[in-house]
Formats: sequence, C-alpha cells, structure tokens
Amino acid sequence: MFAFFVVPGQLAIWALCFFMLSLFTAYGSLGFSNLGTRNMALEIAEGDNSRPNRWAKVIFVIYSFMIFPFIFGVYLFLDGSVYDTLEILLLITFFVLSNCFFQIGLYETQLTNPYNYGRVLLAKSLLTITIGYFIIQYYGIPGVIYVESFACIAFGGWFIRLWILEIKFDSKLLSSSTMVESFKFLGTSFFSSIQLQIDRFYSIRLLSQLEFGVLSFGLLVNTIALQLQYAGSVILIPKVSKMIVEKRVVELHVRIIMFMVGATLICLFLAFLLEPLISYLVNSYYPDYIDVLTIYWGIVLLSIMRATEFGSLIFIYNKQTDLVLLLMGSLATSAILIYLVLLVFKQDVTIQDFGFAYKVQAGMHAAIVFSLLMFSYHKVKARI
Repeated sequence: MFAFFVVPGQLAIWALCFFMLSLFTAYGSLGFSNLGTRNMALEIAEGDNSRPNRWAKVIFVIYSFMIFPFIFGVYLFLDGSVYDTLEILLLITFFVLSNCFFQIGLYETQLTNPYNYGRVLLAKSLLTITIGYFIIQYYGIPGVIYVESFACIAFGGWFIRLWILEIKFDSKLLSSSTMVESFKFLGTSFFSSIQLQIDRFYSIRLLSQLEFGVLSFGLLVNTIALQLQYAGSVILIPKVSKMIVEKRVVELHVRIIMFMVGATLICLFLAFLLEPLISYLVNSYYPDYIDVLTIYWGIVLLSIMRATEFGSLIFIYNKQTDLVLLLMGSLATSAILIYLVLLVFKQDVTIQDFGFAYKVQAGMHAAIVFSLLMFSYHKVKARI
C-alpha cells in the first residue's frame, strides 16, 4: 500500500531493512532460536507449560550480544554504496532490534495460542498502516519503518513483561550437546538465508536503485507468501508436535504432503484468476512500477513454492536435523548455481533476467522438497 506514496528508490530502503532483519534472525541467535522453538513446542505438547520461556530468555541474551558484530557487518556491507549513510544504518539497527524483541516476547503465545498470536500480528499491522498513512506524507518510508518498530516494542514489551524478570538465565541449556545441535540449526539458517536472500544480494549489486525498488515492489508478493507460510507453520506446529509425541509420524507425512499439493494447486488457480486484476491495478495506480508485470509468473511461482513448504516442519520437530540441513543445503546450492549461470556473468542484467531465474528456482525448489519428503516417508515407514 505504501508504494503508492513513494518512488521505487524509497521502497528500496524498506526492502533493505527487511533483508537485514532476515539475516539477523537467521544468524543472530547462532541457531539457538530454531532449537529453542522446537524444544518449547515439544515440551508444551508433552504437557509441560511451566518452563518453555527459559529458552526464550537464553535467546534474548544471545541476541543482545550478537547485535553489535552484526551491525558492524552491515556497516561494512553498505560501505561505498548508495545506502552508505548514518541515517540508514540507525534505521536498520532500530528495526532489527525492535522486531527481535517482538518475536521473543511472543514465543509462548505463538506456540500455545496461535490464533491469539495471529490477532496480535493483525493488530500490529493495522496500527502500522493507520499511523504510517499519516507519517509517510511527511517522513517517507523511514518514518513508516520507525512506526512499525515502535509498534513491535509496544506489543513485545506487553507480553515479555510477564516473564522476563521472573525467569532466570538457565546456563544448563547451553550444554555441549545443546550447542552442537544449535550449530546444526545455524547451518540450516545459513543455507536457508542463501536460497531466500541471494536474489536480494545480487539485485542490490547488479541493479540500479530504481530497478531494485521496482523488483522489491514485486517481491512484496514473496514477502506475503513467507508470512503465509509462517502463519501456517504457527498453526501447524502444535498439531505436528502432538502427532510426533503420539508416534503418528507416517500419518503426519501423508497429511502434510496432501496439504502442500492442495495448497499449491489452489494458489496457482488464484494467481491465474488474479493476473488481469493485478495488471489493471499496477497500470492504474502504480505506473512507476509497471516493469514488474514482466516478471509476474516468475515471482508468483517462486512465492507459491515457498508459501506451501511445510515439509521441513516434520524434519525439525521429529528431530531429523540432518534432513533439515540436507534440504536447506540443496536449496541453497541450486540457488547459487542458478544465479551464477544466469546472472553473475551476464552483461547488463535487468529485472527480466531475475524473473526467469525465479521460474527455474521454483522448479528446483519443488523437486528437492518433494524428493526429501518421500525419502523421509519411506525411512519412517521402514522403522514400523
């Protein structure tokens, strides 16, 4: 919505902030965030609701220490680029910190009451949109980013106050075996961020700020897809954890595969129906971003593959960490090869080149996820 009020160059700043947030959430906890979420969910599924936030407290402490080297890395990455300003660096820092604070504050709510968690996300979004509508008129996209950041602090603070001072830091959670497991999750986060963010990395370097802004406008579809996948995961995690605790893993595989196939077909049908409407809206209200229509199906196909990917939930919560590593490593390797072949050695890269790369990446994504799900299914079935 805010793209209506700003030029593509301004939207590029928003995309940059989200890019850095995704990197910090992937690496900032050293893999402990994914490990803690999994263990919290399994403890809750087993009926233990008294201890889960001790994991959140450890993640809170790790994030607090890791933000400093991360921001220094951001400074080095932006050095010499059009984004090399103190204002943007402070904007990124505040945005990353506030969103992580929000995430940590709502860990328990996310796992015990997904629907209440969804209402909180909706309230935060509505607050950002309402206030942001007035702020953007005077302060542009940076003003909206600060509005969202303050909303994150407000909601996160409301929930985190219930336990942050009561729960002591449990150093036993940082045992050698736990750290080994967390570093495995760090590996999965590393590979995941490559396959999710490699296009942003290259587009920042290969496209002009105007073209990057147009591409970022199109990738809002991908952001929505990842949010849908995240929302679906939040709803499914308690059910997945319960079925695993009840030893119904084979049935879980069948249900997840059927759900993914059904969701993919529905999304493809909706994308086909919505194409004329989206074309009309962009031509009528967002003429500065009209080039994005040339990569519509590339963005849509990749977004659908990501929105309907729930197979990794089985690997994570069934403690098949090696399969998670293999999945993310395979997706990352295929993405690197695709972008090396199609973009890196090409002269005068355009957003149309990214559109073709998205189609190829979507096909590889579907093939890899389905293959590993079938491998896991037969492996689990053979144990019965």
